[in-house]
Amino acid sequence: GIGALSAAGQEPSGHITQNTAVPPTAWLPHMIKPNLTACVSFEANVYEGSTGVVVNLTVDDRDDPDTGAGRAIYSIINGDPTLSFEIQTNPDNNEGMLSVIKPLDYEAERFHALLIKVENEDPLVPDVGYGPSSTATVRVTVLDINEGPVFFPDPLTVNKMENIPLGSFVASLNATDPDILQAQSIRYAVLRDPAGWLSVSPVTGTVNTSGSLDRESPYVHDNKYTAVFIATDN
Repeated sequence: GIGALSAAGQEPSGHITQNTAVPPTAWLPHMIKPNLTACVSFEANVYEGSTGVVVNLTVDDRDDPDTGAGRAIYSIINGDPTLSFEIQTNPDNNEGMLSVIKPLDYEAERFHALLIKVENEDPLVPDVGYGPSSTATVRVTVLDINEGPVFFPDPLTVNKMENIPLGSFVASLNATDPDILQAQSIRYAVLRDPAGWLSVSPVTGTVNTSGSLDRESPYVHDNKYTAVFIATDN
């Protein structure tokens, strides 16, 4: 049967950040139920927007690892309503690999508490059932990253006549910062303007002409001129 359960947290880089050992438990032969110490909980950190393994749950099983009595099956039984996590058994070492499969959003939810259950493939001996000692809580903390501003709409299409006066209004750029929990300001700049026809206010995002628009210019293709702008936060 399965004995003690422990875990090691990993950052996205793969460096182990925590290793919690569970005290040894008494062993009975022939498929005893998995045992965890009371109120076992483990910690893991994950950056928002990332995916991959965040914590490894391990069991110390003295049954034959090549049999159903020695192979562990892990499942998430609570705390994952959006199905952002999954846990699979590593066939090489019987570890339960808890992974993020849908990128998490720090601004939406900063903490997740998952209840994990461990069982054997084979059924337990008669009159023995799985109970609270066969579960553990994994507390996942979502770490914030600085996300760049996002333009809307993107791309932005406008129609203007050629040879309009210099300084004429062309468009208003609109970018928002996903980091809504931080007070940040957005600055605009021209990233690519092949003909040098446009300028943008760094504060308001207002685009005006700084040169004479020419439909016959080699920079115009199919009556379209393309310029690229960038928005940054502080």
